[in-house]
Amino acid sequence: MHSLKDGGAFVIGVTQAAYYNNTGGLLNTYVYNGTLVDCDFSEDQAAILLKNENRRQSILVLFSGDFQTPVTVSFDSICKNVRIQDHTVYLLDAGTIRSYAFSGVELSSLEIKDDYDKILRNGRYFYLLGYDRIERVSAG
Repeated sequence: MHSLKDGGAFVIGVTQAAYYNNTGGLLNTYVYNGTLVDCDFSEDQAAILLKNENRRQSILVLFSGDFQTPVTVSFDSICKNVRIQDHTVYLLDAGTIRSYAFSGVELSSLEIKDDYDKILRNGRYFYLLGYDRIERVSAG
């Protein structure tokens, strides 16, 4: 659950997300078309990462501002981690870190040589968490 500036709340559950106003009234729901993998919040923005194992696809669902109409981006791979920083979405898949605007436009991508589970952007660097290691790479 994430509290919003207007006093409302954006709640991410196992099968759906919901947006409530500052009096607790339900304003919108989004039912997932996949399995929840990861999510992140920042101010009045949210990113939800879903997977569809049968199709070997991932779906990035982006909410910004009014949380009414999400932007979706599909991938033909299983992505692992999503983070929001400075109004940019960072997505980790096998071998690549991708950055997106909340409009769904890809801003950049960075190839990485090993398989990692999580990312963190800090200044000019990405920190990559693997099963038994943590690496730092330049964000470019």
